[in-house]
Amino acid sequence: MDERGESRRPLVGDLAEARERLDALEQLTAAQEREHKGLRDRLELFRQLVENSQGLVCSHDLEGNLLYVSPASAMELGYAPDDGVGRNLREFLAPSVRPFFDGYLARIREKEADRGLLRLVSRDGEERLWAYRNALFRLPDREPYVIGHAVDITERVHLESLLRDSEERYRTVSEGLEEGVLFKSAAGAISGWNPSAQRILGSALECLGADAVKEDGSPFVPEKQPDALALRSGLPSPRVVMGIPREGGEHTWISVRAHPLIRSGEIIHPQVKIRHPNRTGLVFRDGTFVQESEPIHLDALDVYYAGERVSQFAMTSALSDDPFISFGLLARRPGMLRVVLTNSRGQEFEATHEIRLS
Repeated sequence: MDERGESRRPLVGDLAEARERLDALEQLTAAQEREHKGLRDRLELFRQLVENSQGLVCSHDLEGNLLYVSPASAMELGYAPDDGVGRNLREFLAPSVRPFFDGYLARIREKEADRGLLRLVSRDGEERLWAYRNALFRLPDREPYVIGHAVDITERVHLESLLRDSEERYRTVSEGLEEGVLFKSAAGAISGWNPSAQRILGSALECLGADAVKEDGSPFVPEKQPDALALRSGLPSPRVVMGIPREGGEHTWISVRAHPLIRSGEIIHPQVKIRHPNRTGLVFRDGTFVQESEPIHLDALDVYYAGERVSQFAMTSALSDDPFISFGLLARRPGMLRVVLTNSRGQEFEATHEIRLS
């Protein structure tokens, strides 16, 4: 009996130790499973981000063979994502740039990064220009590979080219004009002029408007000058005659009109001047107001911009005769500005002006 009891005690101890090890192993397995699940979730998140992103992403080996092409990249060129995998990136390049592809691969191997412009050909034969930034990755358990990120800048480059052409045509026309043209900022600084302006104004060009006089010889204050009126209203100013002082006390007399250069998002303040009486028709008699005649006055002002009514103002007979009216307007896009004034008799008066953005 004693010998059997002694033999059971080591066996019980072994079973307890085995149970502890098994519990520890189960805990370790559960922890590893949680870690693996976290990794799988993160990988799935990254995959979704790449697959559903509008960014242009691909990867290739050091020979240029494509290992992965994002859906956005493939669709940008008119292909399905699997159409590019296994093919060499060189095949998608424009023929004019293919000779430089080996140089790109050499730079990647040497510097492990490269950036620049990539000219590709879509499935329908159209050339697209991508700005890329690529990096080489070396992992211990696989062959080195390159991950590329790109942005399609084809349309931007095209618009920049059109803008340069437009500016060149404008410059040619401006320099050929007999009429002087100059550019003045809202702060009053003159930033440019054409040859005719230089010829007409001479040394007075860069201080145009200072000490200017009207036709009658009275001072032409800066806030009443054409450029100030155009900046406030957002509309071309009336043409006026202005005297510019020259050396010796003489004046050069010039005819001036200002046109505002408006950028999208700026608030302008169009101004409307109308000759119209505003009468209540009331007279004060025997201590009270009596309606002696039919009232007549401006009743409403409606503002239409680019085909839409954007503002409406109610008016009363308290308005002065021949009023000068100004209102704020957010210049969002080019379009026709139309102002409609209606009086108390239902008569309408309309003024229009086209808003152009610089």
